[in-house]
Amino acid sequence: MTSVQHPTATWEAMDGGVFYRKQEVYTMQWKVKTLSDYIVSGAKYGGPIAMMRDPHKIVAFGTNQFSKPTVQVFSSSGELLQTIPWDQGTIVSMGWTYEEQLVIINDEGMYRLYTLQGDYQQFSLGPEAAEMGVIDAKIYEQGLVALTSNVTLFEVKGWTGSKPLTLAHPGFSEPPPCWSLIEPDQTLSLGDFFRLLEEGGPRFAQATNLLQVYAREQNRELLRDYYFQDDRRVDSACLALDDASRAQTNEERLEAVSKAAKFFAEDKDRGFEAKAMDEYAKLLALQKLLEDEAGGKISFVGLSVNDTIRRCITTGYLKRADRIRSDFKVPEKRFWYIKLYALTETKDFDGLEAFAKSKRSPIGYEPFINHLIKSGYLKQAASYVPRCDAKTRADLYVRCGEWRLAALECKERNDRAKLEELRRTCTNILGQRELEQYILSNTCMQLWRAMGLSPRKKVVKKGKTGSKQGPVGQRIDKEIAQDNRSTSSKLLALEWSHSRKLYRKVDTKLY
Repeated sequence: MTSVQHPTATWEAMDGGVFYRKQEVYTMQWKVKTLSDYIVSGAKYGGPIAMMRDPHKIVAFGTNQFSKPTVQVFSSSGELLQTIPWDQGTIVSMGWTYEEQLVIINDEGMYRLYTLQGDYQQFSLGPEAAEMGVIDAKIYEQGLVALTSNVTLFEVKGWTGSKPLTLAHPGFSEPPPCWSLIEPDQTLSLGDFFRLLEEGGPRFAQATNLLQVYAREQNRELLRDYYFQDDRRVDSACLALDDASRAQTNEERLEAVSKAAKFFAEDKDRGFEAKAMDEYAKLLALQKLLEDEAGGKISFVGLSVNDTIRRCITTGYLKRADRIRSDFKVPEKRFWYIKLYALTETKDFDGLEAFAKSKRSPIGYEPFINHLIKSGYLKQAASYVPRCDAKTRADLYVRCGEWRLAALECKERNDRAKLEELRRTCTNILGQRELEQYILSNTCMQLWRAMGLSPRKKVVKKGKTGSKQGPVGQRIDKEIAQDNRSTSSKLLALEWSHSRKLYRKVDTKLY
């Protein structure tokens, strides 16, 4: 006859008057014999279980093991969900987030977030943690705290890769044998917390400043609530603008700018800022439209109005550039400068010439010459000199390297002093020769005109073109031959002796 086990045989006594017992609900499906040989981390509420072999435990010879460290993820019943190969150094700790993502951190401060599908995101605690070396870490649903070899604690809040925060030094000279994270036992609601800060007044001024610095880096949502509760509209607008600068998509950026415009509009002294935000939102929408028209091949979002116009011109959207100029009321002078720089950048010199002829330039033409010279296009720059003031043309031609044209300009203006100045400053040998020729020919011309005579001139006889010596040459040659020279004729003879050969080489059209 089979004996029946006593009902209390499976109960174990605890503290004398309390008993407990274990009941097997179901059998795990994995083939793990000794759970103590593994490092185990389980998610809350019957979630998945992550396991890896403990490197500090002895493994029996001949036991099948992976050649490389691996992390196995099981369901709560022991069914294998996935195997994660690991080749990123020594694993320090594992844990689960609130969304059941597996967090694995190594000794260099690098940590990964794995989904149940095997995808992951990788972040780091920074170079300081990597240099000191992470020896342990505590992972909770909303973040982690890492302990380094020199007993420094780094905290990461959230799982978006935010910058780690260095906590206060615990005062130990060496790592503690054990440590844990303890959640606050008593907390205040946000409303009560903000009310406490407000009622504290100057007593809590330093604490309030610290809160703002902390929240800006670690909990921006808390900072938004604080500004809203304290009725600080301008600060809320500036925070929204900061969010816009950090936005990853154009939709997020546009939403943040719209919030900033709304906050500024609620302050009667911030009318200019509110209008500027409306204009910026309008510009963002236009830039998104331009990117869509370009098929995403050209980037416009994030540029200023000036840069947007310039990129439209350089990419061929000339009508769009004119439209932006009209919509955003860009001053005419500024638009001319933008278009000048853009057309020069694309080397569209025909387009630049047509633009310069389209109407009288509101900025003049010296900016054309200056920018073309600066860009290295001297020949193109010289073509705009005739449109500038006559007094500056000679110097502008010199800047373009056109010494001959500079000499012609001085000759047309009968400016001998400028010709002499150019000859002294010219460093080009050919240029110096041309200038000397112009100076000598100009001297002869002045002498001839002073005597009321004309130089050698072309004659046409019986269909043949020839030349004859003018009265000046005849008179001087005659007086030299007779050796009957007056003071004036001696001077003329001196000039004539130096310039006679030169005169025969110079085209009479120059005079």
